[in-house]
Amino acid sequence: MSYNEFAQKYGRDERYKIIEKSRDREAYFLEFQSELRRKEKESRSHKKDKVRVVFFIFIVTSVYVVANVAWLSALKSCCTYTLTFFVDKLLCYALLLL
Repeated sequence: MSYNEFAQKYGRDERYKIIEKSRDREAYFLEFQSELRRKEKESRSHKKDKVRVVFFIFIVTSVYVVANVAWLSALKSCCTYTLTFFVDKLLCYALLLL
């Protein structure tokens, strides 16, 4: 949403009218948007890191995956697990990490 769209939509709001200068209104809006984007980016990267850690823990604790195993054979052995077992194991490790 651009500042102009925001101003048209919320221009009659009392909280909007409290700030007297239009430049200040736009500056506050842009600052809020940049802060929101930064928080969303941090959240995405944090979630991605958690998933990566959980996956590596799953691979390390897997019985079928040992050192010097080709990726395709490791993938096939992981795929032999039932989906529910895999999801349950990931959820258990995710809860331990939180």
